[in-house]
Amino acid sequence: MILYCLCRVFGDNMTKIMLILFFIFPLMIYSADKNDKVENTVMVQLVSKNIKLSEESLDVIKGATEVVLTKSGYFLIDEDAQREALKEQADQRKKECVDESCLVDTGRMLAAFRIINIEITQTDGKPKFTTIVIDVETGAKIATDFMWYKGNLDDSEQLDKDMRTFISKVLEIVPIKKKNGQNVIITETDNDSTQGDSQSVTIVKKDGGISKEGKYKVTIKSNPTNAEIYDDNSGKFWGKTPFEAEMKEGTYTVSVEGLKDFDKAKRTFTVDGNVEFTLNMRSLKHKIGFIIDQPSAKIYVDNDYIGQTSYKANEVYYASIKEGERKIKIVKEKYKTIEEKINISSQKDFKFAMKENFSVLTLRSNPQGATVYLDGNQQDQTPIKLKLENGKDYTITLKYPDFKDYVEVVKITDDVSKEMYLTKSVFNIKITTNIEAKIYKDGNLLGKTPLITRFKEGKHTLKITSELPETVYELNAIRDDNIHIDLKDKASFYINSNIYASLYLDGVYISAGNSIPLNDISYGKHTIKLEASDYKTIEEKITVSGNKNFDFKMEMTDAALNRKYNNYNSDKEGVFFGMNVFGVGKEYFENSNGEDDNQFTIFFMPHFKMGLHRSWISGSSYSGYDVARLTFSTEMMFGYPVIGYSFESLFHMGVSGWGISFGPKFIHYLDYSSSLDTGEYNPETSEYETPESRTNKSLGFAINLFYQVEREMAFDFVHIFIGTNNTVFIMFNMYFHGYID
Repeated sequence: MILYCLCRVFGDNMTKIMLILFFIFPLMIYSADKNDKVENTVMVQLVSKNIKLSEESLDVIKGATEVVLTKSGYFLIDEDAQREALKEQADQRKKECVDESCLVDTGRMLAAFRIINIEITQTDGKPKFTTIVIDVETGAKIATDFMWYKGNLDDSEQLDKDMRTFISKVLEIVPIKKKNGQNVIITETDNDSTQGDSQSVTIVKKDGGISKEGKYKVTIKSNPTNAEIYDDNSGKFWGKTPFEAEMKEGTYTVSVEGLKDFDKAKRTFTVDGNVEFTLNMRSLKHKIGFIIDQPSAKIYVDNDYIGQTSYKANEVYYASIKEGERKIKIVKEKYKTIEEKINISSQKDFKFAMKENFSVLTLRSNPQGATVYLDGNQQDQTPIKLKLENGKDYTITLKYPDFKDYVEVVKITDDVSKEMYLTKSVFNIKITTNIEAKIYKDGNLLGKTPLITRFKEGKHTLKITSELPETVYELNAIRDDNIHIDLKDKASFYINSNIYASLYLDGVYISAGNSIPLNDISYGKHTIKLEASDYKTIEEKITVSGNKNFDFKMEMTDAALNRKYNNYNSDKEGVFFGMNVFGVGKEYFENSNGEDDNQFTIFFMPHFKMGLHRSWISGSSYSGYDVARLTFSTEMMFGYPVIGYSFESLFHMGVSGWGISFGPKFIHYLDYSSSLDTGEYNPETSEYETPESRTNKSLGFAINLFYQVEREMAFDFVHIFIGTNNTVFIMFNMYFHGYID
């Protein structure tokens, strides 16, 4: 498996900023010799400096490199393991792992054989590709080659071809190393494995004597490294590979495990000298090829993105996928997403055919021949077939002469047919009269009767002239129709008014009501008179020329308005008086101990109020009870348990009877309830003197909710006072208002 690091570096005249991104892509192959996998593992680094490449160009370079390496016999380490190794190196170094030494260490950790570094630069506008091959074991550069690129980087086909040639040339300089061949004594294979890529172990016995403690040196390695070693008999943990220890003679069985996406391995070995062996762990991932009939398709496995096919269709894309049942999803814009489950058990290629993500909408209309607009763009006429992207909203508009535009938003997921019914907006109407007449509309002559003409939907006023008096006809066009009009010198119609009134026609009483019919009234001018109590009389001339109704609106007299709206003329002064029905209050007094009684009191007694007020209409005309009033009043409180007086000035606002009033208020009162201290006894008067603490003065704010009854009465539902010295009153009042003429 190959670690593919994509690095893009942007610079300017002042500062060079290097941004290196690692893209890890798998290229797993299976060589004939199972023991050559370590030697065939390559880490590729792609660096872009002072040149900006498009995503498509980067994908082409990546794809071409990938194809050549795969065909040349290289294979990849697990992608997750590579990411973890890079992260581990970065954490150890406290910086991003991008420099050569860090990458070499990462390659060693992942058992990589070589690093191929491809650097793309630009000089005088000319792109240059430089390739450096590094031996991971020694860290030395073993080959260098470069190519001045003369083609267009945006020409994907030519760029792919040139990159394949360039990478192939580099690989000819440093071919794959096939075998080590040193110190190999025997090779054993795990006979328990049934997989084609079974676990294998090479046991190397080296010359060397027994130690003073009677032990031999045992070295256990694994590919990949960092596997956990357990004694298979006792379960005791020995350590991680590479493992080295001194052990006594004997036969041992170990279990090597703990590597993600690799199977567990067991091995029995005999120690009768120094022993070294390496276990090639069986990967649980298999090289899977994806052959898709569309280029640049994105591939997801279990909802994780693994890569994208090249710009060429049907070119195999290889990925290392863990065995078992896997959910495959293939996505490409404007194509239907493929979602399938496949079972991974060995190396295999899968073919997929993608279908365009379009369906056909067949449109018909009634009437046929309507012009079709798709999202505002004109198409052909119905019937028509439209190729639409599945799941997308489209606005369909149909236009046809003399019909309303038909508009509908459609969304389809499969081939479907629709028939759309258009509604007429222009109607053919035939007009006939009992005698020959001319028909006019908006002053324009339409023709003589009998007449067939077209009217748009809606109401139209027609003027009809003949030997008889002129007639006005109201036409409502809602369908194709035949209309006959009897022309005569008399008409029937209604006189409508907003209130119940008496009707006189030419001085003769007709009837009373809100809508009074008049029948067989001669054409010409007539005098209409409407009378009603408290309303101004209407007397007007009307011209009768057809069956057309007449509407009138009667207005109240000023006197009636004054009566109806409480005599509220402009700038009206008056007096008012009233009384409190009952109330509750919270008041503050100190008892003889200087403590706050802080008590609530219920007033079962009258509070009489008197005052002056000035009232005016708050609008330009009467509309309900829209009035305003400013009052100045004094209130006398008599009864149990509070006596006192108050002054207040309130501003009243009322709408349709309801209103609020608010303003400042001053109260001076005395509470003589039995709950208070009765005071000091005065022998001279033989009475208890009221202590000063029983009296209270409070300045605060009052607000009223009231209903203005017709004429001179108002009812205060709630009167609230909040003042100083912790005083609160809530009272229910009844006031009567009068006026000074």
